[in-house]
Amino acid sequence: MRNCRCILILVVSGFMTWATVRAGDAPEDLQTTFAKAIALMQAENFVDALPLLRDVANKAPDRPNVFWNLGIAPAAAGDKQLALKAWLQYHTLEPNDQKGAGKLIQSYQALDMRKERDRERDILLTARAALPPAHREKMPMYARDQFDVTGAHGQSHWTYQLLTALPTYDAVRASVISAVEGKLHPISSSTSSTQK
Repeated sequence: MRNCRCILILVVSGFMTWATVRAGDAPEDLQTTFAKAIALMQAENFVDALPLLRDVANKAPDRPNVFWNLGIAPAAAGDKQLALKAWLQYHTLEPNDQKGAGKLIQSYQALDMRKERDRERDILLTARAALPPAHREKMPMYARDQFDVTGAHGQSHWTYQLLTALPTYDAVRASVISAVEGKLHPISSSTSSTQK
């Protein structure tokens, strides 16, 4: 069994989403550069996508989708500081986007910035708790942490535990590491047809 990127709470997945610049939204040269960066990211060539995304971000600093991708690429390439900087800018442009808040939480976790991580998590949970129950149930989940254990990741998903109480983050992380090391076994799984 391949070890994969871990996404908490006890879900293992390597799925990424890329936004695109709409036609007419940016000058043609920016659209072309952005499209090249996205093609490189889809080929998992994140290092070569970075200078292209930086160029687009410098010329179009008001485009949230550029910063979304500028957060994904350096995180995948191992540049945690650049990823955090991109997610902070994305969060400034899209302060109510819970997916962006989740990415910001992941960046703080990756940099072991626990105080900042917990502050953003508390803000997200408080906002969720303030919603009417019908809206709260529609609010998307977020992944608190993403990390590569062996450097490999794919389009697979395994569920290892269903929790009835909220454990500490460190307890959940320890369970994920146990799962990746083969000490904990999945109770369900699925594999995407797009897995390479």
